[in-house]
Amino acid sequence: MIRFLFLLLILAIGFLTVLVLLGRLLGQAVRLLGKPEARKTWSWSWHLGGRQSSHSSQPMLDGKMVRDPVCGMFVSTELSHQLTEQGQTLHFCSRECLERYQKESGHS
Repeated sequence: MIRFLFLLLILAIGFLTVLVLLGRLLGQAVRLLGKPEARKTWSWSWHLGGRQSSHSSQPMLDGKMVRDPVCGMFVSTELSHQLTEQGQTLHFCSRECLERYQKESGHS
């Protein structure tokens, strides 16, 4: 009887552990897919674990990484949506962030 209860306890702990891990994974996926800027990087982050790989089939980009002034995401200067303002070039991760910046700062 004690062996049975011990086995049942071990199985319950294992089952709960799997449920917690699946919940975290699904929760992270839902949060990422809910953000427009994250949709662009989801497959890259998922497949490469958030790191660039020298074995990637995609070519490496030149340029530097800069921070989007709206959402704070880092974006390549080669891939960004750009706005030149008072002689300074601002880089945005998406069209939505660019338009939001223009709306909030009173630009057209």
